[in-house]
Amino acid sequence: ISKTLEAVSFLNAQDFNLANPGASKLEYRLTQYDTPQKFTAVSTYELPLGRGKALGKSIPAILDYVVGGWQLNGNLTLQKGFPIDFPNAAPVAARSAALPSDQRTIQKWFDTSLWTDPATGRPVPAPAPFTLRTWPTRFPDVRFMTLKNLDLSLFKDLRIRERMRLNLRLESYNVSNTPWFSSLATTNVTAANFGNLTLNQN
Repeated sequence: ISKTLEAVSFLNAQDFNLANPGASKLEYRLTQYDTPQKFTAVSTYELPLGRGKALGKSIPAILDYVVGGWQLNGNLTLQKGFPIDFPNAAPVAARSAALPSDQRTIQKWFDTSLWTDPATGRPVPAPAPFTLRTWPTRFPDVRFMTLKNLDLSLFKDLRIRERMRLNLRLESYNVSNTPWFSSLATTNVTAANFGNLTLNQN
């Protein structure tokens, strides 16, 4: 459980204090890889199959060479998503853009209506060049999807001779086939795919 903040850049170039650089105002925001909660579990289990085990304790040596000595490894990771960069324009209302989980889709991951002009029903325009920015560069409360990943492997060592072993291994990554999309298609409020996630796994 953690929270990682940074103050390393200016919201506007004019925030640099030439007379007193140490008094320059930096933007205070979440880091790109802030992870508020993360759980990881790694386990190894020796299957109870083979000579001297619960199952097949008296099987012939040649059969034990095939079915005995297998181990199962598991690696589970559950992790909250990283914070999302803020769009390139100010919202029309002072409220959160976070959507309830049952309303989020790949094509609309946050409330894009906050960048719709209520008078025209069209997206607000991006600010003109050299316009001072009054909105943050990263959301404080909108994040990418949660990472849910389980890797499994089944393996055993076969003894060839005293100083030589053969390792047999079956590996399966992301067993549950749960994709993790953690990048935005664009931060441009006037783009057709504004609010979409990029369909590339990270």
